[in-house]
Amino acid sequence: MLPRPRLKLLLCISLACFACYILSFAFYGRAHLPQPLRDYLAKPHPLNMWTGLIAWLVWLPVDLAATIGLFWGWRPARPLFLWASVASLPLCAAWGPVVLPASTAMFGVARTLVDGIIIGVLYYSPLKEL
Repeated sequence: MLPRPRLKLLLCISLACFACYILSFAFYGRAHLPQPLRDYLAKPHPLNMWTGLIAWLVWLPVDLAATIGLFWGWRPARPLFLWASVASLPLCAAWGPVVLPASTAMFGVARTLVDGIIIGVLYYSPLKEL
């Protein structure tokens, strides 16, 4: 298999993990959490919530543009994808403590893992010449 089709497969897997993360959070959100965790989520956390939400709303279009740009071979998408991945680390800190169902957390970790593989493929494989 050529490097470019492998990259496209990894990008599709990354987007699928992200879609499953959102769907899992929508369907299994707070309803399947134990009562102590639901009580924790019921407490107001205004500063972290708004800071994280604003940062996420800025990060999301950049991340999606970089992922789709890589899929279509857009040259600036490579550094944009790297910086979007690096920017997701402070985004987690801005969001504060998060309580997620296991399935949602699993898809989030899977996407992070696949994104790390994509960065490795982009910068340490024959694709870095493209």
